[in-house]
Amino acid sequence: MPEKAILFIEDDDAGRELGLFNLRRAGHTVDGARDGAEGLRLFDPERHALVVTDVRMPGAGGLEVLREVKARAPDTPVLVITAYADVDLAVAAMKAGAFDFIGKPFHREHLLLVVDKALERGKLREELTQLRRQVAGVERPIVHRAPAMARALEIADRVA
Repeated sequence: MPEKAILFIEDDDAGRELGLFNLRRAGHTVDGARDGAEGLRLFDPERHALVVTDVRMPGAGGLEVLREVKARAPDTPVLVITAYADVDLAVAAMKAGAFDFIGKPFHREHLLLVVDKALERGKLREELTQLRRQVAGVERPIVHRAPAMARALEIADRVA
């Protein structure tokens, strides 16, 4: 399965290109969006493992992007970046489910560190979900109807 991409949403052309360059240089697959509305159109939970969004953008702002991404894919981490860092905004973003909040300007290394942590957490959540399904027997390839067969499969799961 190919590595999932990062969706990077930034209305400042230079900031977006720099972010895309740094993430690609670090080995990530990245899609760029010019504003929140374009970002929400591009967002695909099957394709994107992480969303990085600016807060203040024309049209749909970063907090709106955050809420919509969380509504569509609650386990997808969203990293919020902004040049207008203040405590109230950071608190609002974290309450809405942001993975982290970074003020601009930020160092490339700081961005990459937070991105790597968010991607790792996403992978761990995916693995946990898969393990829970396996333990519950949900991913069993055996099709059956009889209650006796269901019971036999439960016993086999426990033994395994």
